[in-house]
Amino acid sequence: MKLVSLISLVMFPTILFSQGATCADMDPICTDVGASFTANTGTTSESGNDYGCLSTQPNPSWYYFEVATNGNIDMSLTAGSDIDFIIWGPYANLAAAKADCGSLGGNEIDCSYSATNIESPSIPNAVAGQVYIMLITNYANVVQDITLVQTGGSGSTDCSIVSNPPCFMSYFEATIGVCNSATGTYEVTGSIDFDDPPSTGNLIVRDCDGNQTIVASAPFNVNAQGEGSETFTLTGLDPDGGACSVTAFFSADPTCTQVLNYTAPECICNLSYISANISPCDDADATFDITGYVEFENQPTSGTLTISDCNGNSHVFNAPFTSPQNFQILDIPSDGTTNCVITATFSADPGCTISSPSFNYPACVVGPNCPVDIGSFSTNIVGNTTSNVELCFGDSYIITPNGDFIPPDDIGDDGSGTFTYNPGMWILLYDCPPTILAPGDFTTDPCFLGGFITDDPDGPWTIENIYGDNNTYYFVPLTFYDYDAGIYSYYSAGTLCYDMGPAYPITFLSPIQGSYTEDCFAGTSTATVYGSTPEFNGSNFNVVPGSLSPSTASFVNTSTPNNGTITLGGLEDGDAYSYLIEDENGCPVAVDAIFNGMEDATFTYNFKYCQDEPDPTANITGVPGGNFTAT
Repeated sequence: MKLVSLISLVMFPTILFSQGATCADMDPICTDVGASFTANTGTTSESGNDYGCLSTQPNPSWYYFEVATNGNIDMSLTAGSDIDFIIWGPYANLAAAKADCGSLGGNEIDCSYSATNIESPSIPNAVAGQVYIMLITNYANVVQDITLVQTGGSGSTDCSIVSNPPCFMSYFEATIGVCNSATGTYEVTGSIDFDDPPSTGNLIVRDCDGNQTIVASAPFNVNAQGEGSETFTLTGLDPDGGACSVTAFFSADPTCTQVLNYTAPECICNLSYISANISPCDDADATFDITGYVEFENQPTSGTLTISDCNGNSHVFNAPFTSPQNFQILDIPSDGTTNCVITATFSADPGCTISSPSFNYPACVVGPNCPVDIGSFSTNIVGNTTSNVELCFGDSYIITPNGDFIPPDDIGDDGSGTFTYNPGMWILLYDCPPTILAPGDFTTDPCFLGGFITDDPDGPWTIENIYGDNNTYYFVPLTFYDYDAGIYSYYSAGTLCYDMGPAYPITFLSPIQGSYTEDCFAGTSTATVYGSTPEFNGSNFNVVPGSLSPSTASFVNTSTPNNGTITLGGLEDGDAYSYLIEDENGCPVAVDAIFNGMEDATFTYNFKYCQDEPDPTANITGVPGGNFTAT
């Protein structure tokens, strides 16, 4: 049988193989013509697998066979120094074999942990079409060539997988977006890693409803090892809340595919906030006005939005609806109604409704006029924040008067000299929505905390998130007779004469913080992140698509909850890597560093010896990444 092996080696040249450093990156190999490769050094095998007889698994090289003809397959592995091996199988195909990576065990075929440089692997009763995984370890941890030949058996392996390896989709990740209230749709984004793609056709991602996008077209971008990576975005999907899936596949090789199952999000209508400003009574005609705004999300696309008080006075809006929606109900007879509320409701979804705190219609007084009206306001955000309520750390919320403030009448002072007519506005601070509105005594409101901005009577007013405590406060403009002295009402008739603006809720999100650790052996950097919206409401952090550098790196995952991790792989020593992470509110944080990878060990050895003595032998001991000693 050895003679047959020698003849085979003469008749057919030995094929030089690359070697996969991880199970997922296993390379094809065949025994018919023999194989030779340089063993890995300075690495360790991944955890999670049952390595059978291999007590240690240093410097792994991962391969797979595909059986061509039935029968036993006896082999010989040779090297200059100690090597070991294990074989698992059989598997129905390569996809099934790679799917077992990380949990290998229970189907061990052959294994050796002997202290020798010659091993004799064997696969008994191999069946054509079956796939086997072989792990070869370089126990000696020296640079050496390893040679594999078939020495016997009637079975054989398929060498076409070496010259024309099959396509394999090694990684598929999808991030399921939330419902976009403006469009009534959601999107799915993600990334795909693949090996040896077909030379024609398209790479396609398709959902369960048939929506699809062409991610890339042949020729596909791959590196020298035939590995490629692409990102995708699938838009305009129906948020029906049902079971769905997303599939990635090559049109020229539909068997090269991956499928992910998920539950689609739902667009649930939510009227999240209502602000109502009750004006004083206009004594000229005994009427008053109600102005304010409502905020909502995932609103219906048809019907009406009706905002009305307890007596049926209303303002009606037709679809399409845009949040926030300002409203005004004018010239309401001030008839003494008490405990009234303002209610907003969508006709196409009556369950989507909200009501204001209760209030009393303002009283009309015969005597000096109280024309005070705080007017209207515009708001904007400076920074990255995308929400109207939750403010990224370091961002600013700006409230700007629109120039329609009507101050109270100047009726002089009380003669004490403690105040004068100096009208303006303050910004008040509450820790819950105000319940006592003008002309009631707001200072008795249990939510009232005090004045927040008291030295700028005209605005605009800037509220900056320098607190980062995840608390929500309400900021309310209020009119003052003398803003400098803090006198908000002076009215001879005895009724409080002031006006209150809308309550603007702001949540001061905590800063995004974290740390990262690098694994030089695995070529990974793992970032741990916490804070901001995920800390506040349990949502996720996500990697910003297209922000990764270098392009040779790839993510193990791109989404994580608060205090979770995002891992970047494929890094090599000296790589300057960077990417952005953001929460659902657009609050960002950058990760950037230079990767410290593996370096070859160095040592010195005193080679001097006496000429009349035998040549000495250096004994070098140590561990990869640690210290070495020569004696």
